[in-house]
Amino acid sequence: MNTAAAPTTDLDTALAHASRLLATDPALAGEQATEIIKAVGEHPAALLVLGVSRRACGDLEGALHVVMNRTAQLGAFMKAFADVVRLPEPRLAPCDLDDLLEHLRRLMTAEAERRRIAIVMELKPTPPVSIDRTLMEQALVNILKNAIEAVDHDGRVVIRTGLTGTQPWLQIEDSGAGLAPEVRAHLFTPFFSTKGSGQGIGLTLVQEILTRHGFAFTLDGPEGGPTRFTIWLS
Repeated sequence: MNTAAAPTTDLDTALAHASRLLATDPALAGEQATEIIKAVGEHPAALLVLGVSRRACGDLEGALHVVMNRTAQLGAFMKAFADVVRLPEPRLAPCDLDDLLEHLRRLMTAEAERRRIAIVMELKPTPPVSIDRTLMEQALVNILKNAIEAVDHDGRVVIRTGLTGTQPWLQIEDSGAGLAPEVRAHLFTPFFSTKGSGQGIGLTLVQEILTRHGFAFTLDGPEGGPTRFTIWLS
């Protein structure tokens, strides 16, 4: 039986076009994401036929399987992409940082324990911070998820807070392998991912949320670790 090669044209073209739109016209990007999601949901067979018709030879069953997988990837990608461009403006309100971070620790504990990763809290007294709690929780969940996946297993993630003068800051550190130079250069590039099944949207979402809050942030770590994501919360 012949092995079907992956028809990548449609998805790769969509990724490149969406990346350009996100950088130049987020509103239009959101509209197009909505239309593509609708089309994928209502007419998946059309994409299957399109993909198969482009194969001049090869195994039909294998081609169908490959195109179905690509269709699912396209749908997942466009939904994640739409989530980024549809973000609302932050509704700021005073928030107790310790309370938010304790909530997130509880939220991530099951996955961390499954991987034998300790979540360590090093919290110093900080004044309430003015944030959109829902949006910041979404951003911090993405950062913590990345930290846990970077460690993989048998390590630790540290959630740290403090004050520099009167400026509160938050840092999430992981004991993973650190950042290779070629990865560091593309950390916040839309749709760049080092994960085989990743959509490359997570850090783009984090960047957008933090930027809309007006917060400065850094993500860095030498090869060999640790990696630290630091946010200045004012």
